[in-house]
Amino acid sequence: MSDYTISLVPKVSRYAVDEVVVNDILKWFVSKDIVKAELSDCTLGNSGYAISDGA
Repeated sequence: MSDYTISLVPKVSRYAVDEVVVNDILKWFVSKDIVKAELSDCTLGNSGYAISDGA
């Protein structure tokens, strides 16, 4: 585990349903083996998605 984190957030949201966009981006990250599909406690106290081996 590391002592830093990277968060990806949109600058300007243009989507009516943000959760749909977030899920689409997460599916893309998982399909490219960038993040793992399961939530973990890798973000020092909050749930998040761990970096995968392909990142």
